[in-house]
Amino acid sequence: MLKLRQLFSTALYNLFIKLSWLQRRRYTAWLWHALFSLSNSGFKNLVTTTIHGRKVKVNFGYPYPFIARTIKTFNNPLVQLVYESHRSKKKTMSIIDVGASIGDTALLIFANCPGMVRNIYCIEGESEFFRLLEDNMRNFLNVKPFRVMLSSENGVSKKLVRIHAGTASSIGEGTVETLSLDTLIIKENIRDIDILKIDVDGYDGKVLLGARKFLRKNSPSVIFEWHPLLCKNAGTSPHNHFKVLAHAGYSCFVFFTKLGEFSHFMSGYDYTTVENLAYYCMDTSAPDDWHYDVIALPKRSTLNPLSLATLHYARKKPSPF
Repeated sequence: MLKLRQLFSTALYNLFIKLSWLQRRRYTAWLWHALFSLSNSGFKNLVTTTIHGRKVKVNFGYPYPFIARTIKTFNNPLVQLVYESHRSKKKTMSIIDVGASIGDTALLIFANCPGMVRNIYCIEGESEFFRLLEDNMRNFLNVKPFRVMLSSENGVSKKLVRIHAGTASSIGEGTVETLSLDTLIIKENIRDIDILKIDVDGYDGKVLLGARKFLRKNSPSVIFEWHPLLCKNAGTSPHNHFKVLAHAGYSCFVFFTKLGEFSHFMSGYDYTTVENLAYYCMDTSAPDDWHYDVIALPKRSTLNPLSLATLHYARKKPSPF
């Protein structure tokens, strides 16, 4: 009976993926979401699907496969950053992925930036996501998973709890041990990092606060989710990201919409601009769940911000899903 349920839920989940195009239609989007929400409440087990050409396990309801098919530009900024970094430095990239979840970011990069990556250090603090991350990445010798809860310092934080099927936030009962990224890098002897990617639901600024030594010493390119509403819910400041980076010598910020399209540049940390954008993101009249992905470049970066903004390579990426 359990195996039959597993087979049925897997088939149903993948059927929703095949029909995800219905989300783009005005008169069918509500029906797709209603049926998916109903199914998601009934199935809590793991299912098998394909992400960027690889068979993986995810929990029923995991949203990434649907988002990638509905929003073709989703995650384009990260793909473009890896490509531009590889082209500029003329070497393979080493990447730290904070908030790695089940490994979809690594799958995205390997599929769309072949031969450009040397190592990916995947950091995930939620227990089920980490188990799936280990399982999904077991055939990638250049992926190193770490189950760590990162914060601004070594100490304790609230436990991670699932917000929905695709993410967790540090708002739970009880506490869990935390490390700073500076500590983890020294402890695990992580070296020569080219790109730091952070997506941790409002705690991105705290992760950056815990990486100040690393940022000043190594000056990697940084890409992070900037989500003022989640910052408010988490009790963190939406200014922390930019304060830390500016203090570490980062002078160029390239903003992309939550849909993966270029928005604007910001030179240095402009308090008024950040404050106004934060208010806009939290305004009820703004588009639903509005936020940005931001690429931060240090002063000595050889990357061309305009090339990043055009997303020329990412728009032609071979693996859209």
